[in-house]
Amino acid sequence: MRQCESCFKNFVRPIEISHLSAYMYEPPPFPVLRQILVAANFYKCHLYAKQAQRAILVLFPDEPNKVALYNLSFIVEATKLGRIHTGLQGLLRCTFYHLARKTFKREAGDPDYDGERLESLPGSELVILLELQRQLASSWDGISTILQANCACNPKCSRQPLSATTRNIYLFDPIHGINKVIKQDWISNGFCVFCMNDATSKLKKERTKIWDNVQTLVTPPRTES
Repeated sequence: MRQCESCFKNFVRPIEISHLSAYMYEPPPFPVLRQILVAANFYKCHLYAKQAQRAILVLFPDEPNKVALYNLSFIVEATKLGRIHTGLQGLLRCTFYHLARKTFKREAGDPDYDGERLESLPGSELVILLELQRQLASSWDGISTILQANCACNPKCSRQPLSATTRNIYLFDPIHGINKVIKQDWISNGFCVFCMNDATSKLKKERTKIWDNVQTLVTPPRTES
């Protein structure tokens, strides 16, 4: 055990010393955590590996709006790690959703992008990604139905249909699209208070269903050992 820890510390010492002061205030960035995880697994330092996995999961939380812009540069690498390490499967819903919602096109030599290209993912993962995009796009039918339902209590309530612009902008990103719709000025858009509350409640349930469906698609089912 001591030999394992000694080898591991020698491997990561250049990282720790050069950035020690910075890591006192914020966790290491993804490339450093990935390097620590690889080294910990190689030297069978399981405690260090678990700590690195916990830190990586924090960078890719199970809420799509809480991923820092910088970490999106490593969304492909994080997805690969999520497939390799069982302890990182919890990030797959987050990473796949971000891969689906945005086309990650980066020019060669772009200083703001250090990550791998989408095409580096295995073909099986790209198939899942395409299916996810299809499901996310089709979820707008349910969203539109919620917003266009007739009001049964107020004859002055005239619901406005979902904006085609909103649907097009958030076609593969219904989570953020629903958030935008919920924050709209409902009354100005012709909704009565009852319909506003009813639609908001249904949209939140639809958002939860969409998020659950992402999990079902991208995470393999658990098998009994």
